[in-house]
Amino acid sequence: DLAVAARRTVEQLSQFHPVAVLRSEPVAVEGNPEAFDQALVHLVQNAIDASDTNSSVMVEVYSDGMSGKVTVIDNGHGIEQERLERIFEPKFTTKTHGLGLGLAMVRAIVQAAKGSISVASSHGKGTTFTVRLPLRP
Repeated sequence: DLAVAARRTVEQLSQFHPVAVLRSEPVAVEGNPEAFDQALVHLVQNAIDASDTNSSVMVEVYSDGMSGKVTVIDNGHGIEQERLERIFEPKFTTKTHGLGLGLAMVRAIVQAAKGSISVASSHGKGTTFTVRLPLRP
């Protein structure tokens, strides 16, 4: 269940930064639950890293009837367009720490489950990642 995975991730990471679950519905999806946990941790941790210390990261889990969706929203500094095109490339990073493998791994996990990931970012306003996964019949 994606909602359980999201709550577990939020519980774990909210010790270090405010993370709120805005919407959480039980959503059963196809794929490896442990891999989804790992993908969610990377997405939420990236959002925390991009956010100011006084801002919250928000997570939504829901179904649109055709797929399960997880949205991770931050109101950090956003991602410039020229960098946005490369964020899923292995070893690409804008951070002073890390190897640049997190988002590449998230995309691989999502694609292995026959899902998709998209990103919308406004420089200076924040970033939203949306993961779509096939529902379990």
